[in-house]
Amino acid sequence: MVMCATLNLNTLDYAQKKNVRAVESYLAYYSLLSLLRAIVYTLPEIEWDSGKLVKVSHSKAIKQAVAHIATFDKSVANSTSDLVRRLKAERELISYRSPSSGDQSVSHPTNIRSIATLLAEIAQFNSELLEASILKNAPHQAFEFLDEYINELSNVEIDGLVFSDNEDTYRLDYLSRKHPVTPNILNIMTEGHVESYFGAWVSDSDEDRDDTFDPDKNWQLIFDIP
Repeated sequence: MVMCATLNLNTLDYAQKKNVRAVESYLAYYSLLSLLRAIVYTLPEIEWDSGKLVKVSHSKAIKQAVAHIATFDKSVANSTSDLVRRLKAERELISYRSPSSGDQSVSHPTNIRSIATLLAEIAQFNSELLEASILKNAPHQAFEFLDEYINELSNVEIDGLVFSDNEDTYRLDYLSRKHPVTPNILNIMTEGHVESYFGAWVSDSDEDRDDTFDPDKNWQLIFDIP
């Protein structure tokens, strides 16, 4: 989720420079939604529910993450909620209604990157607490990363279509063997995985052009990705 948000925000910067405004609201909203989901995934009080948590709805992810942020600072939680709901509405306006005036009604907020950084750090903070608690309180012999979860996470079914990702299968199998305990977000980011993730979006064109979007740059836009 952190790498996804980083990719979206870097793509957003590129789109703004190139006047590709039709995708701005989409990229802005989904960058923050990814990070809100990261927060939800690191909250121990929210049930894993046999993997159904991965499919948490937009509204539920926003509600649960904002409620968690409110336990630290209600003002920040409210401002984050307002921003995300505004971005969600603007994304729907452009995608579903396609107004004749284009993006004239879109707000183009300037604080998305700072909010994204905060959300990523909250997710990291949560994951460190979760890791420490598990190591302290859980019996180590009980640690097990089930093969069925690897299969469910790397083979996604949407509307009857199955999308398989060999790279996800490889990375999850690695975690099941080397890190069966829930590690914190930063420590789960191996250099190989990071390079593969962003490298998957590198242009396939043989032309070496200076204005081509390069996903391999600015990995640490919002988080200390190794």
